[in-house]
Amino acid sequence: MANHHLAVKLTVLCSGADAGGRKFEERTRTTAITAHGGHLLTAQKLQPGARLTLRLLARPDRAAEIKLEKALESRGEQAEWAFEFAGPAEDFWGVRFKDATGDAVAPVGAIAAGTLAEISEQLVLLAAHADDHIRYCSQEMEVLKERFARELQSALDSGARQLQQLARSTMQTTFRSLLEDLAHRAEQSIDEGLTRLRKTVDEATARSARDLVSEADTQFRDFQERLVKQGRQVAARAEQLQTDNERTVEEALEQALSHFQAATAETLHAVADSLAAHKLVRPHHKDAKPAKTTK
Repeated sequence: MANHHLAVKLTVLCSGADAGGRKFEERTRTTAITAHGGHLLTAQKLQPGARLTLRLLARPDRAAEIKLEKALESRGEQAEWAFEFAGPAEDFWGVRFKDATGDAVAPVGAIAAGTLAEISEQLVLLAAHADDHIRYCSQEMEVLKERFARELQSALDSGARQLQQLARSTMQTTFRSLLEDLAHRAEQSIDEGLTRLRKTVDEATARSARDLVSEADTQFRDFQERLVKQGRQVAARAEQLQTDNERTVEEALEQALSHFQAATAETLHAVADSLAAHKLVRPHHKDAKPAKTTK
């Protein structure tokens, strides 16, 4: 019995347990569908015979239990698995298959030759399937719009933060550059000021040294002149004192000699008077012994 595949990519929601017994729910897609099952991609580690639940994302109310048959091939991190429905699910895909065996399927949009009732049924199925896809696309658009809004807001926030960081970094860089420039200029100004101050101090020191030497020379000459003048004054005073002393000594000698002469004359006069008086007294004392003369 042939089982024809129709290459249709439908977004499905697959849930169940993996090979390790861990439960999962994965959004994936089919690569083909048949009347009794199809092929799907999954990133889960699964084993043949595993039973999973499959839902059409465009019609979440449609659910079917499937059984994995075998792994077909790997596509990057995903593997393609063949599966079959574990129970009746002829209307799961929303496609009108011609018979229950799956021989000669009618894909979506294909209108098989038949009666008006069959054509009407096909149109109804096509409209239902179109409604599913429209609802799915609307939901996807809403999800994408919300995601885009979140990503846009996140990008705007990130851009604002980056702009703020860039502004702060630019301001910090500019401020640091200004500080470095001001510090460099201040250092140059200080160096120039120190150089001028050192030059001024050296010049002032040289002028002060010259002034001090000149003043010292002037004061030394004045001191020498005063010493010479005072020496002359002392010599003149010494000469005057010597002259005064000599004159005083002579006067004193003369005065002493005069006094000596006067005293001597007075003594001699007294002696003479005494002798004269003695001569007058001697005749009145005949019995008296003559006095001894003293040498």
